[in-house]
Amino acid sequence: MIVLIVAREERLKEIVNAQFISRGASVIHYRNPIKAMDNLEEIRPDIVIFYTQDFPRHWKPFMRFYRSLNNLENGIAVLLTGDLFTEDEAAKAQLLGVNGLVPYPQEEQLVQSSLEEIIQRYVALDDQRRSRRYTPRDYDTLAFMFPHPESFTILTGTVLDITVESIRFYPDALDKTAGIPENTLLENCSLQVDDKILTFACRLLRNNKSMIFAMEGLGSEDEALLTHYFAAAAERALASQLS
Repeated sequence: MIVLIVAREERLKEIVNAQFISRGASVIHYRNPIKAMDNLEEIRPDIVIFYTQDFPRHWKPFMRFYRSLNNLENGIAVLLTGDLFTEDEAAKAQLLGVNGLVPYPQEEQLVQSSLEEIIQRYVALDDQRRSRRYTPRDYDTLAFMFPHPESFTILTGTVLDITVESIRFYPDALDKTAGIPENTLLENCSLQVDDKILTFACRLLRNNKSMIFAMEGLGSEDEALLTHYFAAAAERALASQLS
């Protein structure tokens, strides 16, 4: 697999290298979009990651040419979008066959997670992790709550990340969650996924301000719903740019 980065800054190369080199991918970095375009036919990258803020006048002809060489299923095009990227440009990106948009700059983990979500829709990347971990964004509706095992008060907070097996969670009321023993089984936990509410049992694996829960009672249909939700992140990101 060949990954092509078109961006001026070295940090993006480091982020992409950390994500793909261990999987056997070759990462090529161009700081000049014209030279990158001249070599597209020879390189034939499987994945293109283009930072639009560095080259606001070049990404559209670049993507048009890339799509003339690789269709939507055979070549993955991702735009890293900065402050100058407008709603009108998001609409043009969709017309040009861009597979997904990733806001940048942001934390390395969020960049990698966003790239993963887009790319996994089209290719199966070699990954040793059993479960795909998803980090919620502003455009997501993911809310977790559970009853206190003694007072049965409903406790809320923020989902930090989630797989089909576990949830990492930061509670709103640390004073109420601090005393809950690890390994406690909690019945009737709830997870809102868009307009659906999933109910299941969780086991508290770690309680050190942030909490990690194993979802022990999640059924196969609910797992499939979560997996589909993770995979559709690129569409939600694009829709949020267009709204």
